[in-house]
Amino acid sequence: MTALIAELELSSGRLRWVSAGHPPPLLLRDGRLIKELDLEPAPPLGTRLATTAPTVGQESLEPGDMLLLYTDGLSEARRPGGELFTVERLGQFIERQAAGGRPAPETLRGLREAIIDRREGTLRDDATALLVEWRRGTQGDLFPDVV
Repeated sequence: MTALIAELELSSGRLRWVSAGHPPPLLLRDGRLIKELDLEPAPPLGTRLATTAPTVGQESLEPGDMLLLYTDGLSEARRPGGELFTVERLGQFIERQAAGGRPAPETLRGLREAIIDRREGTLRDDATALLVEWRRGTQGDLFPDVV
């Protein structure tokens, strides 16, 4: 099983992650796709193929950055003509939505509607996505007991 484990320090925007064969997260800044957060993946979970500790990726998020974590079923969805949705199209879609000033929940809702509700794509695997928008100083909104 592939996996991605990530930790985001809410107070600083410091992101650390490890990948076990999972697609790399996409980083958007100012409504534009900046890069894939690619790193050397560890073997998938449960294979017992790892001979060393996994590589830990690190990135410093800036206020307003969005991070898209997704399963390969999303990028491998089939469009009506049969072509794959692809990571590039996924990034372009999120970029268009974010550039329109939509917050993370609305951007993700638009993606779901485009692929599932409007039948733009055909799913042959699980399709899961998590879009995180980091804003400095808002951790108290999520966790009122955090100082």
